[in-house]
Amino acid sequence: MGTKHYGQVTEEELRSIPGLYEWQIEGKLNSEDLAFYDSITLVLLEEVSIFSPLYSDIGRPSTNPAILTSALIYGKMNQLSERKLVERVLSSDSSQMALGLYKSPTPLNRERLIKFRQKLDEYKQRTGIDLMEKAVLIATNRFAKEMGITGDLSRMDSTLINANIRIRSRIDLIYTSIYDACRVMFQVVSAEFVAIHNLEDFRKYTERSHRNEFLYRKAEESLDKVGELFEAYQRLREVNVASKGYLRREVSTFQTMINVFREQTTVDSKTGQRRLYVPEDNMMYAGMLQSTYDTDCAYREKDNHVVRGYVGNTLESISENGTLVTHWKLAPANVADITMFEAYLNSLPDAQLPLATSELRRIIVDAAYYSGKMSDLARKKGFLLYPSDLTGGDVDPIWAQFKLNEEGTKVIGCPKNNTVLDCGELNRQGKMTVHMEPSGCEKCPHRDSCKVKGKKVASVSVAPKTVYRAMIQEQLGTEEYQPYQHLRNGVETIQSLLKNVYGFTRMRFKSLTMNEIDLSCAVAALNFRKYLGFLHGIGRYAENSLLG
Repeated sequence: MGTKHYGQVTEEELRSIPGLYEWQIEGKLNSEDLAFYDSITLVLLEEVSIFSPLYSDIGRPSTNPAILTSALIYGKMNQLSERKLVERVLSSDSSQMALGLYKSPTPLNRERLIKFRQKLDEYKQRTGIDLMEKAVLIATNRFAKEMGITGDLSRMDSTLINANIRIRSRIDLIYTSIYDACRVMFQVVSAEFVAIHNLEDFRKYTERSHRNEFLYRKAEESLDKVGELFEAYQRLREVNVASKGYLRREVSTFQTMINVFREQTTVDSKTGQRRLYVPEDNMMYAGMLQSTYDTDCAYREKDNHVVRGYVGNTLESISENGTLVTHWKLAPANVADITMFEAYLNSLPDAQLPLATSELRRIIVDAAYYSGKMSDLARKKGFLLYPSDLTGGDVDPIWAQFKLNEEGTKVIGCPKNNTVLDCGELNRQGKMTVHMEPSGCEKCPHRDSCKVKGKKVASVSVAPKTVYRAMIQEQLGTEEYQPYQHLRNGVETIQSLLKNVYGFTRMRFKSLTMNEIDLSCAVAALNFRKYLGFLHGIGRYAENSLLG
């Protein structure tokens, strides 16, 4: 694909446009648009080969995928729909230059943008590779290099985002699942199949008037709404069995209908009749299907706030020149913060050599991300966690006075400086057995807290994660720890910008992968504006002793 001509304007052609800089002085060319071309569009044009899996080298040249990617980011930055974005590009020389499309022979159009987004979505669902995320990371790494952001100091947080769905009653959800199954069924099955299995009476579920009449008529006019839906579901399942699974294979929404009935209903063991689950059955859970249109979103209640949607997780890297979002992920709302953090750490390579504490990179997190297991995993990957708070009960403060070596693999001292004879390796429980002089432990006031065993040789079981937790517990609230807590508070800015500037109070699309692509565009726009602030000298971070 590297030799294919896509029809975009080259950098030399754009720079040679008569009066370009005069336009900028006169205000006809937006300085932000020119910076966008330099920082986003040109960078992606250089790395256009990452999109090669989406296109063939044979046939008529298409619009450059790097240009389409830049256009999606540009639209998100200016909060424009595809239609509004195309209108602006066609009417604005400045916007054309931002995307490298000034008087281009292949102008932008809405259909190309939508189809390109769909291609990215299909490719990710098929391979698990997010090309939009890769493209945004390329641009972000360029910004980070110029801003001196190394990733040595980062902070992480999450935010809940509502899905783009209606909150439906249970009967509405069940009806909609049957409607979707019938709608697709009549599109894909033959008239002969409908006649053989006597399915013509199911056509009523595809009529818009039937939905309103069925769901909203008065109760006394309805003999048994739920019973009618149960009967329809049972008949469809019988047809599927009789056709040897034909409906399940060919009707894409048939499985969704089965999932809805499996989660919302049960067959009563006494009567043999299907009924809705009730709270006493204890079968309600957060991962239950919330909508037949967005099967990825989930239910979550946090701080008396109910969300049916997703959780967005961001890692922000910090330097004295500013901050950038260097990692972001989206997941159903019922996925815990600590689960997303663990997935992030597992995606990183192990540190090559045992690192001293001073060589570890630092991540500031809140209590929802922190545990002894996460602390151990982070250290294995070359990170040291600094929680702003801790969940669970406090450990005995005496453990903070045990001294570990730089790698955290050996105990080299105890609270009363008793002589350490030897220290064993970590066992499966994450503990080390330490042998010390018994004379030093006999009259030690901490003997009971340490749970000393043995007479000839005093032995103590020490868990490094307990030592680190006690140290953090001791440090929380101290003057030395305040800079970390101050830095942690600043991460809320990212969540605020995503919601209030880039529209993530509610998702735009009805699938996880499409919304992840949209989030990547928002992160690219956010990072670009942070980089632009750095270029203008207004992006420096507030004074903090951790930033030198």
